[in-house]
Amino acid sequence: MSRSEEVIPKLEKHKLSSLISKGERIDGRELNEYRPITIDVNCIEKAEGSAIVSLGNTVSIAGVKAEIGTPFADTPNEGVLIVITDEWVPLPIRDRPVPVTMAKIGDKLVVDPNINEELSMDCRLTLTVNERGSICAVQKGGRGSLSMNDILYAVDLALKVSKEIRSALPPLPKIEDITYVVK
Repeated sequence: MSRSEEVIPKLEKHKLSSLISKGERIDGRELNEYRPITIDVNCIEKAEGSAIVSLGNTVSIAGVKAEIGTPFADTPNEGVLIVITDEWVPLPIRDRPVPVTMAKIGDKLVVDPNINEELSMDCRLTLTVNERGSICAVQKGGRGSLSMNDILYAVDLALKVSKEIRSALPPLPKIEDITYVVK
């Protein structure tokens, strides 16, 4: 028994597939529509960098804290990841690759699948698009297959959706605007 059969009963999977075949989704989104996205950067006061990202009802928080430390005496060659420099050198961010994940359910591709769609999918395709509009990474998962038409349509979707998502991102900082932590 597959994982999806354990979690989603056959009737529920059939209902989901039937809706998608008609161009509808259980959560009301279009097949090519991603969940609303918001990004709040530098939200943790004591972190050198941080962000809260909301994608629909999913909220993720990340923070980066850097400090100079001493290795533990009992594990002098192991321990936490520590970056030690004499001065803080900012790395210029030149690109913000945006991944766009699609699930194939029946003969349809669904952008930003929810959990039930993921558990019902035949396969998954993630295309990552860079700032120049070029695909810079591809990952296919699941046992199902994709036709050449599926792939070409997925590329068009990824280019369109990544542009929309990128418009929600804060602008890239200029190197001269980055503050140094240690000089």
